[in-house]
Amino acid sequence: MSSWIFFLLALTICPGAHSIRFATTSPTDGEILNVCVNDKLVLPWTLLLTSADVLDDIKWYFTDHTQTKEMIAISANGMFLQVPAYAARLHVLNTSGLELSHMTAEDAGNYTMEAVSHDSSGKTTTMQRSVHVDVGGGLQTTDGELHVTYNPTAVPDSTGQWSVQLDCGTFTFLASPPFNVQWRFPSGRTITGTSYKNGHFTLWLSAPVEGGNYTCRIPEESSQNACLHGDNDKAEATLHVDGTEARLVLLEAHQAALQKQNDLLKTENSHLKDNLTQQLRQQHLFQEETSQLRDNLTHQQQALQQTNTALAQLNSTQGRHVSFHARGLQNAGPSSGDTMIVPTVLTNEGNAYNSSTGYFTAPYSGTYFFAVTSGSLTTNKYARFDLLVDGTLVAYGKTTDPGPGESTSIHAVVHVAQGLRVWLRAGQSVDYYSSVTSFSGFLLYSD
Repeated sequence: MSSWIFFLLALTICPGAHSIRFATTSPTDGEILNVCVNDKLVLPWTLLLTSADVLDDIKWYFTDHTQTKEMIAISANGMFLQVPAYAARLHVLNTSGLELSHMTAEDAGNYTMEAVSHDSSGKTTTMQRSVHVDVGGGLQTTDGELHVTYNPTAVPDSTGQWSVQLDCGTFTFLASPPFNVQWRFPSGRTITGTSYKNGHFTLWLSAPVEGGNYTCRIPEESSQNACLHGDNDKAEATLHVDGTEARLVLLEAHQAALQKQNDLLKTENSHLKDNLTQQLRQQHLFQEETSQLRDNLTHQQQALQQTNTALAQLNSTQGRHVSFHARGLQNAGPSSGDTMIVPTVLTNEGNAYNSSTGYFTAPYSGTYFFAVTSGSLTTNKYARFDLLVDGTLVAYGKTTDPGPGESTSIHAVVHVAQGLRVWLRAGQSVDYYSSVTSFSGFLLYSD
């Protein structure tokens, strides 16, 4: 034994490219296999190599339930060496596969195959696969017996139908067992049970449910895979099902599902009604806003028309020319009594308007035309502004509706003596509509 262990230590494994691969018929990595006591374990791993590949060695390992890992065999340089404890039972298959006869409960665990090869460039490749093997010494259930249990709670099956279920088990297989069971109905009809989960084969019973005895059995042809070894008394179990009770359970489940669906529809309908009400409310607000904007536009158009008319009259007169037009607000939120300074000057013929103070100072005595537009942006508050000549109120404007978005215009024809000032005064403490605010004036004729 010491000679072949020394031989193993002399082997060198280096990582390389994967030109070698497993055949599709080989057990997959992590696959779970089931065998019975005294049966044979066959691990048909098969390696496929190209013409440039050379197989250096193959090692096989066994890891028991305590996670103790040991090498059980090696193949290298045409020699097959194995641990003496496995010598009478272990055989190699197709170079890389393994066969272990007379399985015992102690043989349960993980089996690993590791192969090292190199190509023509000298690069080496290591391939490895492991499987988990369970060894059964009889019927592999939690108590060595087969049981049928009834779940009286209705659940939807794979097709969505309400069903009650019978479970056959409880098996201890980590994956699906290497066999199926056969279900026999009270009428004598039989079907093969293939639905397996959490240690049970499940039979779904939908309406109308037959009342009587239901039997779960392991077919005779599967007894060897089930590790029964002729003990067929444990190969079946029977349970009586009350058909009336089962049908009542399904009916109640169906009614409960309909009620739940009806409640969901009611809730959805209520949401739709709320959404419709909200949309109608928004539409009404939009219509009101549109109407207000239309009225504001009409007022502004009228004010513009009056201004244009006055300008036309001004252009037609002979003599001194004085005019100004400014827009915006330096302070859109003045207090009541503050001067409303309109800073952005578009026209200032004669330079009589001071955009810093908001005052127009008459350069000549004569009759002047003035026009003002402004509004409110404060919710539920009116906007008022006054036109003053030397501190005397000559005209004022007030929005017809509270804000936001309401505006109004005023105009006046006033005689102003040379040197007197004309300005705007805030009549309310609100946020004024700066973007529509304008202050205009011109000399109609001088004295």
